[in-house]
Amino acid sequence: MAAQSLPLIEFLRCDDPCVRDHIDNFYVRRLIGRYLTGGTEDILMTEADGCLGAALDALASLDFVGITEDMAALVACWASTRQPRRPA
Repeated sequence: MAAQSLPLIEFLRCDDPCVRDHIDNFYVRRLIGRYLTGGTEDILMTEADGCLGAALDALASLDFVGITEDMAALVACWASTRQPRRPA
């Protein structure tokens, strides 16, 4: 609703947690795993350095990252990165 009712600059400066959650460091918020959407405390604001480190650690632990707009292409790309298993 805010995106449709506010001028762009006001929308981008909006302090509503539900808006901020989706436009301000969205992936850092998701990667840290300690973030509650719409929560009363924004851990990204109170512990920014720790959150960045946690997000980088989480990202480094992932084997593969992709976009699911074209699932068949994503799976083919993922499969090409895997070593085939040899029968025992």
